[in-house]
Amino acid sequence: MRTLSILYLIFVLISCNSKVKSEKPEFLIGTWIRVTNTSNTKSFENWDNNLNGLGYTIKKQDTVFKEILKIEKINGIFNLKVTGVNELPTYFLFTSQTDTSFTCQNEKNKFPKKIEYWKNEEKLYARISSDTIKIDFAFARLK
Repeated sequence: MRTLSILYLIFVLISCNSKVKSEKPEFLIGTWIRVTNTSNTKSFENWDNNLNGLGYTIKKQDTVFKEILKIEKINGIFNLKVTGVNELPTYFLFTSQTDTSFTCQNEKNKFPKKIEYWKNEEKLYARISSDTIKIDFAFARLK
């Protein structure tokens, strides 16, 4: 019985120190425009109250890139689901989270392996990366 109590105490302590929060990252909600675009393109991310997202890039009047994003819990852990880039959806498991940031990873994905989002004042930042490549994004709020 004493061993069981010790194991339970260890489990509780580990759970309390978890880096992944149980709340959804609501700092994403809104419409964001990328401020670091290349010429002739405009990129956007729209996140609704249920954390369904849409990322897209427009060149002139044509959509040249589109991905559907969703933050959902699977087995009690948040995942970022990305659809529209690969043939099947790609899931990125949350590995850390604060009130204004999160990091998620999928080591099996060729690129990116890691996706990070963070908010600083009224700007939203994102970074996608692998072992050798890193791409940064900066967004300003439209709505």
